[in-house]
Amino acid sequence: MARTKNPPKSRQNPRQVQNQASAHSGGNRNDQPARGKRSHPPAARMSAPGNPNFNTGRRRGPGRSPPSSPSSSPPPPPPDHAPATGWRADIRKYQNSTELLIPKLPFQRLVKEIAHTFGVIYRFQSAALLALQEGTEAYLVGLLEDCTLAAVHDKRVTIMPKDMQLVRRLRGERLG
Repeated sequence: MARTKNPPKSRQNPRQVQNQASAHSGGNRNDQPARGKRSHPPAARMSAPGNPNFNTGRRRGPGRSPPSSPSSSPPPPPPDHAPATGWRADIRKYQNSTELLIPKLPFQRLVKEIAHTFGVIYRFQSAALLALQEGTEAYLVGLLEDCTLAAVHDKRVTIMPKDMQLVRRLRGERLG
């Protein structure tokens, strides 16, 4: 009992098989429809994207305009950086550092401007300006920490002016 072996079938794409069949029959691809597909003559097909009656296959509700063509507007440029990335690293960096966050010269000008409102021209030692700046930054950091706690208590992550007003009122500071 001799068994004959069938030659191994080569794996081909069904579209390639269809193209080969139409090439051997000498006909057009539209002459012989594929199994399970309807055949339309080339003139009756309305599948050109430039055609105003082009059906995208998606349903549109009442009052919706047809989808815009992709060639009408160029795609938006890619962002330079992804938003909100690296903020944790920034927080860690500033928490571990001891340098002053407000630039020294603008702070010095502000102190001199406030002192000038008293009518007398004052001169400040650099150590005095440094002490004022250290105290100012420590106060502002503490105030912002308390504002963050007030915002979290209100189930928010963004601080608002009302948080600062509440914190200053609870601290007993004047709202002048």
